[in-house]
Amino acid sequence: MRLLLVFFLVVGYVLGQNSNQPITSNGTPLDFGLKKACEDVGGIFKQRENANAIIGDICTITFRVLTETDDDANEFCRLYAPWRLRSAIRNEDGGIPQTICEVEATMACDDGWIQMFGYCFRHPYKNKIFTQAEAIKVCSNLDGHTGEIAFLHHRYIVGVWKNYFRGIDQIWVNGSETWNQYVQSTGAVDGDALALALTGHTVVFSVFPNSLIRIDPIIRLGILCQYKPERTLAEIAYLGRRYSEIYHQSIFLEDGVLIRSASHYTRSKTNAEICQKTLRPFFVDDVEPFIPNDDIMSALSDQYTEPWAISNSGAHFTMDVSKRKSSDVCLKSTHKYSVAYPDPKMPPFVLPVETSVGCDNMNSVAIVHSEIDTEFRPMSDSQSVPVWCKFGRKMNYFVDLPKGYTHYERANGMHVGHKVVSMILPFDKAMKYCQDDGGAQLGGFNDKAEFEAIDKLISKKVHHWIGNRRRPDCPGFYFHSDPNHQCGHNKIHEWLNNVATEDIPIELWGFKQPDHAWKPQGRQECGSIAYGMPGSNGEPKLDDGSCEVKMPFICTAKGVLKATTASRL
Repeated sequence: MRLLLVFFLVVGYVLGQNSNQPITSNGTPLDFGLKKACEDVGGIFKQRENANAIIGDICTITFRVLTETDDDANEFCRLYAPWRLRSAIRNEDGGIPQTICEVEATMACDDGWIQMFGYCFRHPYKNKIFTQAEAIKVCSNLDGHTGEIAFLHHRYIVGVWKNYFRGIDQIWVNGSETWNQYVQSTGAVDGDALALALTGHTVVFSVFPNSLIRIDPIIRLGILCQYKPERTLAEIAYLGRRYSEIYHQSIFLEDGVLIRSASHYTRSKTNAEICQKTLRPFFVDDVEPFIPNDDIMSALSDQYTEPWAISNSGAHFTMDVSKRKSSDVCLKSTHKYSVAYPDPKMPPFVLPVETSVGCDNMNSVAIVHSEIDTEFRPMSDSQSVPVWCKFGRKMNYFVDLPKGYTHYERANGMHVGHKVVSMILPFDKAMKYCQDDGGAQLGGFNDKAEFEAIDKLISKKVHHWIGNRRRPDCPGFYFHSDPNHQCGHNKIHEWLNNVATEDIPIELWGFKQPDHAWKPQGRQECGSIAYGMPGSNGEPKLDDGSCEVKMPFICTAKGVLKATTASRL
């Protein structure tokens, strides 16, 4: 037990210091208490890699203590090394029993404070005593931290305090109602203020050692202060691992963790309401919607190990009842599944679901976790399956585009960039040029507003190729008179390579266009932005042209949201 006593003495020395913030010169959080205690007792210390590491500071400590079972080893480590426990191993070296504790400081406490069970504690005055009101005031702003008097967070915490904070007799504490069953009467100064008598005798009352008491708040006792350190990704990862052990598998992301709710066979709650309850153990108040973007779907594919499980994407389709009367199949251009943001000013996130499905009941989208991949599948009601809840570090994002592209945010929330290329090429070669230019495509737009934005980029008002082409199954001239026909006026040209997702507005076509006329260079079937067309009143219009004609063109690239500096958790 000599090593154990030395460890306590070292911690006592650590707690007497108070100067630095828990950040190293390179900006990486560091728990000074664990580092000093670990190094001075000959433990093996490993600092976290950086500020965004999902593993915190780690110390491996070997105690010459015999523990009978694995459970005994776990309890011993939690009591004598009260950081986040990673492992407890029973060992023997030369006939001497050992208990090896590997603990992690997921967060970082200031120098002079000690981390216990996710909080930072400090005993600031060894020889001063305070009323309860005075103690609350001291702890509320100790070393610049918004803190409070110590709280009974854990069943082992009284023993931990007694071991680590040598020299304290009686202190003011807070605790939940579950501790009421342990409260003892002093028979002299009973009141409503909770306190802990580590030694039972004072000049005003006498109780057994380690008694929990309720006394008059004007009695003077010692103080032990605590504050909650800033949450880190390492702490989030730890909580996610613990959740996985108890409930369902968690998914770890660059900026946080995904927590799966329990199944609900019938429910009327929104996903946000379900997540508020699911994340309650993590003390998360600000719950944002689960957005199944590319990064999250990739993480689900890589990490989720429950084959053929189904979860809720949170996306739904608001059905247009009128479509039932005209068709039993919804058109791809109108059947969109989206997830709404809390801010009504933000356009919804639209899922890339391409399958045409029946309008009458397929109004939500599930995430199917197969052995091969994770994919979206329209369902009649995915409200009956679990949802994913995300919490963690709120990231700041920017839109990454190839060089020379002008950013545009579409009404559906998609980010794209447009670029005018003055080189004159035929249609197919123009398309190849765009594809070689950072993976772009020959240009496209979703609505009139985006069309007008592209027009503003064109300084030389001449014909420019864009990425629409007449459907191969629409022969003949002009277009079908039925607007719902696949060869109708707004559908006869299709966008190539998904450069845009909406039908082309009829009013943007030039007079009697597209006509699919014969020209010396070939049949007119490739789309362009045209200027000076008859009846255009000087406005740009859409035209179809022979694909071998050479003209400048527009390239459109898909923007990628990338994270920059993260804000507070």
